[in-house]
Amino acid sequence: MSPEFHFTPAGELCFAGSVCGWELRFSDRTSLTPQGCPPPQISGDGDCRTLVWEKAPWRVTVVWQAAEENRCAGTIEVEGIMPEAITVTAVVFPSATVNASAESRIFLPVNQGVETAPAAELPFGVVESRIYKTMQFVAVYDEKSGCLFDHRDPAWNNKQFEFVRLPDSCWLQYCGIHTPPLPKNGRALRFRTDYENSVISFRGNWYHAARLYRQWGIRQSWATAKRDNARLREIGVWLWNRGAAEHVAAPAEQLQRDAGVPVALDWYWWHSNPYDTDYPNYWPPREGETLFRRTIERLKAQGIFTQVYLNGMCWDVDNPTFADGGLDSIDILRDGSLRAVPFNVFNHHRLGFICAEGEPFFARLEKQIEKLVDAGLPGIYLDMIGCASYEDCFNPRHNHLPGGGSYQVAGFRRFLGHLRERFPGVKFCTEECNEAYMDLFDSVIALDPSAERQNCTPQWNYVPAFSAVYHGILPTFGSYALPDGIPPFDPLWPTDGKLEKERDWITLYPLQFQIELARGILWGQQPMAANLTMENLSNPQVRPLYDFLCRSAKFYHTHRDFLFDGEMLDPETLECDIVEISFNQRMIFTKEAQLRSVTKPLPAVLHSRWRAKDGRELLVLCNYTTEPRTATWRNRSFRLPPMEYFACTPPA
Repeated sequence: MSPEFHFTPAGELCFAGSVCGWELRFSDRTSLTPQGCPPPQISGDGDCRTLVWEKAPWRVTVVWQAAEENRCAGTIEVEGIMPEAITVTAVVFPSATVNASAESRIFLPVNQGVETAPAAELPFGVVESRIYKTMQFVAVYDEKSGCLFDHRDPAWNNKQFEFVRLPDSCWLQYCGIHTPPLPKNGRALRFRTDYENSVISFRGNWYHAARLYRQWGIRQSWATAKRDNARLREIGVWLWNRGAAEHVAAPAEQLQRDAGVPVALDWYWWHSNPYDTDYPNYWPPREGETLFRRTIERLKAQGIFTQVYLNGMCWDVDNPTFADGGLDSIDILRDGSLRAVPFNVFNHHRLGFICAEGEPFFARLEKQIEKLVDAGLPGIYLDMIGCASYEDCFNPRHNHLPGGGSYQVAGFRRFLGHLRERFPGVKFCTEECNEAYMDLFDSVIALDPSAERQNCTPQWNYVPAFSAVYHGILPTFGSYALPDGIPPFDPLWPTDGKLEKERDWITLYPLQFQIELARGILWGQQPMAANLTMENLSNPQVRPLYDFLCRSAKFYHTHRDFLFDGEMLDPETLECDIVEISFNQRMIFTKEAQLRSVTKPLPAVLHSRWRAKDGRELLVLCNYTTEPRTATWRNRSFRLPPMEYFACTPPA
C-alpha cells in the first residue's frame, strides 16, 4: 500500500489520524474485535491488502484498497455459525478511533446537516447514534486536519452512525454500523458489504467534507436522473397552512397579491380524520367533496400550486381497519413488538411504521391518492418516506430476511415508481432531504431553518450540507416560521391539550420568525411560513413580519437562477455582530407544561455564495435583525438596513 498506510499488530488500519478496525456485536451484549482474535493473515501488495481473522466460529475478512488521493476504501465479510439463541445484531466497520483535538468538531448527516460543539465540550460516552437517512458520510475536523468516513452504497442498505467520546481524552470513536440480514432457518450467517466504506484525509470544515462526498454523490443514479423542475422553479414562497378551505386559501391568495410572486400551498387537515389519527383513511374532505374541489379549482385558477397531506408509511394500529392487513404490512421489532409511535399526544393513537412489503397499506394509500388526483390536485405530500423508511424489520410474514438489507428502500422505490407511472402529471413531495428517493420525489420539505424550535440539541450548529452536495437537483423548501408564534390546533383533537391563554410571543421572541425564514433562503431553500391567517394580516404587531415575508419571497424569486438552480460555493467567513437570539421550542404537540426556550449566540448577518449555471457568482447577505448592521467579507464592508437582503457579485 501507499507508504502512509500501515497496520497495528492486531491488523487495524492506521490512516488519516484514525485507527480503523471492526467489531461484531451480539444479542447477549458481547462483542468480538481484532484484539480478541489471533493476529490476522495478511496478503496482497501494492495498494491492496486482504486481512483475515479466524476465531471459531467466526471468520472475518477485510480488504483495504488505496483509492484516489487521500482515500482508502474497505469492505468487510463475516462468516460463521451463530450460537444457539444468540444473533449478530451489528457488524461495525469501520470501528475507528480518531485523534481529535480539543477544537475538533463532528459533522453529522442529520437532515440538512449539523456540526457539533468542539470535542472538549462534548460529554463522555455516546455523543450521537442515529440511522443514516440523509447522506452517507460523517467527518471530524479542526483547523489543521480532518477525517471523513463515508459508505458508498447505491442500494441504501440499512446502516447507522455512532460517535463516542472516549474517557479522559478528546479521542473520538466512530462506528459505522451495518445490520446484517439474518437467516430465516439455521444459524449460519454470511454478510458482506458490497459497497466501499471510505476513510478520507482532508483539510477544511463541514463544507469541504460535503464537497468531497459530492464527487461521488452527484455521479449516482439519484442525482443524474432526468427530471422536470420547471413548475416548482416558479414558486416564490410556500405557505404551510392547516384547516378549513377558506382559512388556508384566503391568506395564500392575499400573499400572492402582496408579494407579487407565485405562491405554493402545503395544505394539512383537509381530511375527515384528526391529524395523526386513523391513517391511511382520509377521504372524504372535512367540509365535503364539493367545496374541496371548488377550492382546488379556485387556487389553480390563480396559479397557486397546491399539495395536500397524506402519510406515506403509517397505519393507525388503534383504528379498526388495522385488523384488515395491518399485521401483514407493519414493521416488527427484534423483540416481536410493533414499531408504533403515539405522535399524537392528545389522543395517544399509535401510528405503526409500514415495511416496504406492506402491500395492503400501499393499496389503501393508492386509493386515497386516486381520489385526490381526480379532484384536480397538482401535488401530493407523502409524509415520512424520505426520513423514516430505513428501519430493520423482523416481521415473520414478510419475504425479506429479518434484520438489515436494502429491501426497505427498494420496496418504497418500487411503490413510488408505480405512482409516478400511474399519475405522471402529479408532483410528489416527502419529508426531509434524502438521497435514496431524490429521483422519485419532486421536492422535499426540510425544517432545519427552524431546528431550534424543534427542541434540537442547543449547542449544535445547523449547516446546509445537503445543499452543498445536491443543490440544483432536488428542490427543497421549509421552515416552521410562525408569524404570531402560535401553532395551529386541530379542532378534532381533545381540547384539553390547547393552551389556556396565548402570550405575546412576538415580544418574547422578537427575531425567531425572521431568522427561521431567512436561514432557508440563504441555504438555497424556497422560503416558507406556517399558519399565516387573515387575522395576522390585520394585526399591526404582525405586519412588519408579514412585510418581511413578502420581501423574502420577492428576493428569492428574483435570484432563483442562483438560489434554485445554482451551485453552493464555499461561504468562507463573514465578520459581523453576534446577537443572542431566544427561540420558543414550541410545535403543534407542545403542551403548556412542556413550553421551553433556548438562547443561542448567532451571527446578526447571514450569508452564502452561489454560482449560476452560466458561471456568474453571487454573494447573498441578510440582516434579519431590527437594527442596521455592518458586515465584512474579504475585506469589503457592507452596511445593511434592518430586515433586508442584499446581493452582489462577490469581491475578489
